Amino acid sequence: MNSNKLFIILPGFTMNHHGMKNLIEMFKEYIPRTRSIILKPPLRNITIYKNKKYRSWFDYYTDYYDKEDCINNEHLIQSRKRIHKRIQDELKSTNINNA
Repeated sequence: MNSNKLFIILPGFTMNHHGMKNLIEMFKEYIPRTRSIILKPPLRNITIYKNKKYRSWFDYYTDYYDKEDCINNEHLIQSRKRIHKRIQDELKSTNINNA
């Protein structure tokens, strides 16, 4: 597809890429000539959930409902770097507008 727009979809905590496919179809329908990619969060042991493995951009140390959770900041930085690298790679390899 010859597109000049890109949506990068980042699934949330415990979500996988399969649940995002309807979103991509919606983008295709309403915003033609748009390419979409889904970045899968890594499978991690999540401290607050007895170290069970879930898809997550970072480890959660707390599970607050009324304030910000405590998280593994190093995981957050790693995820941010991964996302930024993918954006840069996409800009280099396609005709994406970076404005």
